[in-house]
Amino acid sequence: MIRTLSSAALASLLLSSCIAVIATEDEVMDGMFLDEQTEGAEDPSGAQDAGGDEAPGAADAAKKLDEVDLDALEYAVIEARASMDKGALGGQISLMEAEQRVGSAHVELVNAQAELEHFDSFTAPKELAERTLSVERSEGRLFESRAELKQLEDMYADEEFATSSKELVLERGRRNVNFTERSLELARKGVADHEAFDLAKRRANYERGVQKAEMGVLLAEMKLEAARMGRASEERSQTRKLAKAEEALAKAQAKIESGEAVAAD
Repeated sequence: MIRTLSSAALASLLLSSCIAVIATEDEVMDGMFLDEQTEGAEDPSGAQDAGGDEAPGAADAAKKLDEVDLDALEYAVIEARASMDKGALGGQISLMEAEQRVGSAHVELVNAQAELEHFDSFTAPKELAERTLSVERSEGRLFESRAELKQLEDMYADEEFATSSKELVLERGRRNVNFTERSLELARKGVADHEAFDLAKRRANYERGVQKAEMGVLLAEMKLEAARMGRASEERSQTRKLAKAEEALAKAQAKIESGEAVAAD
């Protein structure tokens, strides 16, 4: 049979439970504090341990210095110098060839001008003189033929009747005059045609030869200037490459001397 507790007993029981709980919590907090103190006592040099960790890190950093391939850098300098010397030699050869072409072009121009001058001063006048002489001979033959025909006509003028021999001689004289007149006309046309067409055409060819030679001189001189500019540009480029290679080698050597890097095996 369950007994009913009095109010005073119940209050006393609750108070005892609260005291027990409070005491238990205090014990737990005291235990945690003791654990912390114990951990601090076991490792009082925490900062020293941290310092101990830094020492191995510094050693690793020393082991990880940059490696520099000095052999490759020195070889790059040697290659740059060799390329520069080779470029200078090639540029000199190109300049000499270009200068030779300029000289040859000038010779061709002088020859072309001489040929034109010779044509104007000797060839054309000579050919015209020869053809003019041919015309003059034809004119002389025509004069003689006409004179002979006139003599024949005068000689046979007193004869009252025409005879076969008379007519034959006169007809021969007339044909000779006609042939000479036609020959003279052809000779005159030949002179005019030779002067207006043949000589003019040949002179135009000589003029074109001079113009071509002048253009050849101009092109040769332009190529020479281009060769000079190309050589100067190549020298600047090779000089920059050599300077960069030497600079890279000097920086690498400086790093090795200062301890910032090590030479690769």
